[in-house]
Amino acid sequence: MEELTIDEILSQAIQDMLQALIEGDFEAPFYFAAIASNGHTVTGFFEWATEGGMEPTFTSEYVADKTGLQLPINMMFTDKAGRAARMFIGQSGSMSKPQVLH
Repeated sequence: MEELTIDEILSQAIQDMLQALIEGDFEAPFYFAAIASNGHTVTGFFEWATEGGMEPTFTSEYVADKTGLQLPINMMFTDKAGRAARMFIGQSGSMSKPQVLH
């Protein structure tokens, strides 16, 4: 079985999180921060696209070193009402279930 890249793992984690937010009645736009173990940080938001689905807008990125995002990664999402949820991607690429914080 072929090993997934960090981009593929992160994409799957974001899809899982967006699904959980939608099912949990969070209100778009969904703001997010992803922080990797090496300090690499990406922030932005997802909003409904006119063609359907969610569209990302990236607002900032801090590149800690030339290796890019490194596992493990912590992600936190919040909506316009202030509700928050988090997800953890482990060193092996395993993902926690999205956890609603409040």
